[in-house]
Amino acid sequence: MCFGAARPVAYRRLPRTIHLCRHNFSTQKTKAPPYKSSPFRTATICLAIGISVGYVLQKYPARNNQTPSHTDFYDGSLEWKGKACKKLTLDEAGAWLRKEESSRKGPVGSGVQSWYSVRCPSNSPCEDNLVSSQRLVSTGQDKPWIFWGVFDGHNGWAMSTTLREVLVPYVVRNLSQLYQSFSNSSPTSAAIDEAIISSFKLLDDEIIADGMAALKDAKSTAEVISRLAPGYAGSCADHETLCGLVGLQPPLARQGRDDVTVQVVFFDGCA
Repeated sequence: MCFGAARPVAYRRLPRTIHLCRHNFSTQKTKAPPYKSSPFRTATICLAIGISVGYVLQKYPARNNQTPSHTDFYDGSLEWKGKACKKLTLDEAGAWLRKEESSRKGPVGSGVQSWYSVRCPSNSPCEDNLVSSQRLVSTGQDKPWIFWGVFDGHNGWAMSTTLREVLVPYVVRNLSQLYQSFSNSSPTSAAIDEAIISSFKLLDDEIIADGMAALKDAKSTAEVISRLAPGYAGSCADHETLCGLVGLQPPLARQGRDDVTVQVVFFDGCA
C-alpha cells in the first residue's frame, strides 16, 4: 500500500520535473537584458574610471614645474642664463605681435572698406585702449556715423579706459545738439570740428574737476585714489610731483617702456 501510494505521486511529479528541466536547460538562445551585455559593461567601467580621474585632476590640478606656486617649496636652479627673457624666433616674435590683431570690413554703403587694429602690451594692465563705434547722430538722416579712437595711457590705464567708454558718447551728444540748432540748414565743417573739440575739453575739465573735488569730499582714501586715477593716468606731468600730492610712490619701474597700439582705416577709393 505504501509503495502503491507512493508511485502515483512520483508519476504525477515526474512530468513536472521534466518540464522544469527542459525550461531551465533549453538549448535555445535567449536574449540577455541590455545591462548584462558586454558593451554596456565596458561603457560602465569606462565611465566610472573617467569620473574618478576627472575628480582627481580637478581637485589636484597638475602644476608646471617652471612656474611654481608662491606657497610651494622650490629648489631653483644654478642655470639662469636666457631663462628670464627667452629669445624668440622670427615666427614667435611675429605671433606675439599679432596676438591682439583684429580686422573688420566696413558696413555696406558707409564709404569704409575695412579697418585693422593691433595692440602690443608691455604693461599689465595694458595702458593703451582703442575703440570703434557706430552711432546715430541726430542729423535728420538715418545714416550712422563711425568713430575710431586710439588712447595712450601715459601713466596708467585709467584714463585710456575712461576715454574708451565715454568719449564717443560725449562727441555724439555735442554733434546732435549742433545739428538740432541748424533746423533749416547743415552746420559747416568748422562748426563740426569745434563741436568735437569742445567734447574733448568738456570731458577733460570734468575729469580734473572730479579729481580735485575728491580731495575735499571723498569719504575714504580708496575713493580719492579711484577718482584721481583717470586724471593722474592721463597726465604728462612729472611723476614725482603727482604722486606726492596723494602720497604714492612714483612708478619708476615703468619708465623706459610703453605699449604700442595702431589702428588703420581704409576708405572707398583707397588703393
